[in-house]
Amino acid sequence: RASRPVRDGLAPPGTARSRDDDVLARLALARGEVRAYPGCRRGTRRDTGMRSALFLDRDGGVNEEVDFCHRIEDFAFRPGIFDLVGAAHRANRAVVVVTNQSGIARGYFTEEDFQALTRYMKARFEEAGTALTDVLHCPYHPAAVVETYRADHPWRKPRPGMLLEAARRHGLDVSTSVLVGDRMSD
Repeated sequence: RASRPVRDGLAPPGTARSRDDDVLARLALARGEVRAYPGCRRGTRRDTGMRSALFLDRDGGVNEEVDFCHRIEDFAFRPGIFDLVGAAHRANRAVVVVTNQSGIARGYFTEEDFQALTRYMKARFEEAGTALTDVLHCPYHPAAVVETYRADHPWRKPRPGMLLEAARRHGLDVSTSVLVGDRMSD
């Protein structure tokens, strides 16, 4: 079957996308979280036998943006995030949070602080029946004050290192996956 053009990031009726794929796209578009970028391949799918994923940036994607958020009391989930993740589950997509955490490299908080907040976040998703497949983070930064984390690391977004690692760990097809973030650099 010949592919037909996609309008506003949504597949036209009768294509191989599921209703939940359209729900994902509509939720993200309605929030202004997804835009069509020049050169981006849309409306095509290939059957690789691998699972697609919804990749989410944490700060500004999962939770409201707070500079260097590392405390539970400062962490507020974005409206609709549990609905979005639920739609991803119904579409049989893995859901992986990928997040730069340069606050660790800058000495603003520790790896233990990040892990405690991550446990809290994962528990809230589990309680909502929308468990996350994985959470990957990059604590590195080229100008880090904490020597251990001073690196131009391949996991640091906008590089694809965390996406590729998630694909390796979970058998994901990155080419049929979606990344939702609050910045072009995501």
